[in-house]
Amino acid sequence: MEKINLQEPQQPKFKKLKKETKVFQDAVHGTISIPYACKVVVDTPEFQRLRRLRQLGMAYMVYPSATHTRFEHSLGVCHLAGLLAANLKENQEELSIDEKDVLCVQLAGLCHDLGHGPLGHFWEGFARNKLKKEWIHEEMSVRMLDHMWEKNALKDSLKEVHDDDLAFIKAMIHPKGYPLPEKYRSKDFLLQIVSNEKTGIDVDKWDYFLRDSLHLGLKVTFDPKRFIEYSRVIEYQGEKFICFRDKMYREVLELFQTRCVLHLKAYKHKVLHCIDLMIMDALHAEMDYNEEFEQMVSKFEDPEVFMKLTDDMVQRLRESRSGDVKKIFHRIDTRKLYKCKDEKDDGNKCGENEVKIEINYGFEEKNPVDRVCFYNKKNPNNAERLLPDVSIFLPKSFQVEFRREINKHEAQDAQ
Repeated sequence: MEKINLQEPQQPKFKKLKKETKVFQDAVHGTISIPYACKVVVDTPEFQRLRRLRQLGMAYMVYPSATHTRFEHSLGVCHLAGLLAANLKENQEELSIDEKDVLCVQLAGLCHDLGHGPLGHFWEGFARNKLKKEWIHEEMSVRMLDHMWEKNALKDSLKEVHDDDLAFIKAMIHPKGYPLPEKYRSKDFLLQIVSNEKTGIDVDKWDYFLRDSLHLGLKVTFDPKRFIEYSRVIEYQGEKFICFRDKMYREVLELFQTRCVLHLKAYKHKVLHCIDLMIMDALHAEMDYNEEFEQMVSKFEDPEVFMKLTDDMVQRLRESRSGDVKKIFHRIDTRKLYKCKDEKDDGNKCGENEVKIEINYGFEEKNPVDRVCFYNKKNPNNAERLLPDVSIFLPKSFQVEFRREINKHEAQDAQ
């Protein structure tokens, strides 16, 4: 008689995810993973605040699906930054990029927008015009990074990130404001990954071009994976640049064209401009009416106060007792918006109710591709600037200028 084995069957062994990674499902990049150190940062109140900041501010009032946040954008930048740094590490051993370098680049990508105020880039204009403060979000991002590091005792929980590593992260977030530590000066090319002031090509733009166009319903054609695949660090005229294959000239040009199209169709859309101006006026009215609110807003550079400044502010304004604020929101809700009229710039000084609008490829009237270095397949260690061989595709001008007249008393025929 056959002997029956009564032992319980062995359970299949599943490979556990490493402690070092955290997996997210992203609308743009699909399944992405970030290292454990980045997960620790994500799980802080300072980073979670980004969930309450829409990437494009009030643009959802014009493009209904543009409700994505700086939280998801920052994860996307972290992901792309890691891919680019890892690709350079793998393909160019002579650069001496190590795992710590890759981690720091990812952390810089993750934290680069910590200092954004409410309603997209609106807050920078508000700080200048109303509060009379020359303020940029990169500086505030570094300040919030320091605040987050101290408030959450990250120096203890992320012992692998030393003081010079943190200084390196700050330099990547705000290259103009923070010097590169001595330890990293031989790897200064890494500053070009998150915020590239040399060529304007960086992973921040790659992500927000793709993410914004997806949620705006606009089509774009560039593929960041090709940029990563064909990237190399090469010295050119005494400086190290992240360069691309010569066959990508047209794709590089299209990348800058995408920037121009997004500014033209979305970021500087005249209806969105009108709504931003109405929110600006509502903020002014509330500050005049509510002293407590005025004091809070005036102290926005304090990290503890800044934590409270999110897009939730719009709902707070809606609940205001100020009659002037109520009138403004009634006009917004009934689409009786300010009226904008665009006209060709005649070179004269703008009038009291006019603003000058500039839309370009990123470097005013210059061809931005002229700043980019390329290499060819036969000589991958020689960088050069290319003359355009696609002149038929080049625009007559890389910048358009016009003046926009604002009439606050007439209703805009808004979409």
